[in-house]
Amino acid sequence: MTIENEKTFSVTEISTILKKEIEKMAKIRIEGEITGFKKHGSGHCYFALKDEGAVLDAVMWRGSATKITFPITEGLNVICTGGLTTFPGRSKYQMIAENIQPKGEGLLSAAFEALKRALAEEGLFSAERKKALPFLCINVALITSPTGAVVQDILHRFRDRLNPNVTLYPVKVQGDGAETEIARAIEFFESLDQKTAQALGVSLPDIIIIARGGGSKEDLQPFNTEIIVRAVAKAKLPIISAVGHETDVTLIDFAADMRAPTPTAAAEFATKVKSELLAYLAELHARATQAVTVLLQRRKENLSFHGKIFLKAPDALLQKLQQADLLFSVFADKFSAYFLQQNHRLALLANLFQPDLIGRNLIRNRQRFLLLQKQFRHSLEIYLHQQERKISGDRERLSLLSEATQRNLLHFIRNQRVNLDNFGSLLETLSYKSALARGYAVIRAQGAVLSGSQALIDAKDFDIELKDGITRATVK
Repeated sequence: MTIENEKTFSVTEISTILKKEIEKMAKIRIEGEITGFKKHGSGHCYFALKDEGAVLDAVMWRGSATKITFPITEGLNVICTGGLTTFPGRSKYQMIAENIQPKGEGLLSAAFEALKRALAEEGLFSAERKKALPFLCINVALITSPTGAVVQDILHRFRDRLNPNVTLYPVKVQGDGAETEIARAIEFFESLDQKTAQALGVSLPDIIIIARGGGSKEDLQPFNTEIIVRAVAKAKLPIISAVGHETDVTLIDFAADMRAPTPTAAAEFATKVKSELLAYLAELHARATQAVTVLLQRRKENLSFHGKIFLKAPDALLQKLQQADLLFSVFADKFSAYFLQQNHRLALLANLFQPDLIGRNLIRNRQRFLLLQKQFRHSLEIYLHQQERKISGDRERLSLLSEATQRNLLHFIRNQRVNLDNFGSLLETLSYKSALARGYAVIRAQGAVLSGSQALIDAKDFDIELKDGITRATVK
């Protein structure tokens, strides 16, 4: 620029001119050695870059300082990116640094180890923080790039297994800003509730998978940042880290609840093989059958002991018991047909692993059965209470009953009590709550139970009731 010789400038004017001229320069990269580094309570960082011949003051504002992924130490050789400006109050110029990177791969490794030690000392990698993966994953949240092969690899492996619902949150997996996007994705799934998820048309996840393919140390650098490690360690949902190949190690591998050597392996950790799950259900069924058998045997022994009490029952009680026998016969015929029908449906459910085969009829018939049982037991309790008051006066007459009558009465009572015990056990077995406890589920759409696969497809959005609650699912 040209300055007229006759013009006299004030100090402020000349400082302003110099400031404007220097700030016209484009962003530059400056290599130097860190000296005098201080981080102010406001979050701003003040330091200087030096080499053999000069020293340059520098400042990094808080917004940029939060992106630093390694500890800055005295004498560290770095490359700073930013612009130049002046500090008119002291006639100085300085650099406004927007990014700092250590120079050389060795320094990247040193920065990795230093940050790893610092975070480990806080307990972010401790085994006590690790959460167990759920036994059965219905909904999986996947955080990765939507354009890479990783997505297809994971989805392909899911299809070979139980094929859960997958909600993809697309993010950058390398370069500037990748760590912020990934941390934001974790926070999104952590903040989801049933109402929000329904409004967005997504499912509440049972687990989160963070994945990307292999790459250089620079490519994987976002996964070695403090912001991601803290987001993973803070998460309440179980997280599987599947970053890079088996030989690649990143800091989120230590903070995650499980590390998968590859993205495909992460899909295997998250889901079960269908055949293995059916085998496990078969084992549970066998164990339940054995437990019921033992219970019935104990009930028979207990009934045999208490049956002796009824040997001296009055004639009126015998008549009522005969009426009860007729009532039980009618009830048993209807209940037996109902049990065979429902047992056949439950067998198909166990073979096909399709909880939607349990329909409205099972719930409606169970309610009717519970009502009949309650009414019958109430009537029987009233009658027995009335007869107890008469027993004392009838003891002498009962002693005249013949031995043959006593044997027939004992045989009759034992048969009826065995039938009553069997009916009670069958009632407990056929309760749909018991089916839920064994791993089955009831599927409803808009409050109605779905009874077939076509109804499930037509519904698209439905609720799945498991033993520990109800979850929302979508057919894609």
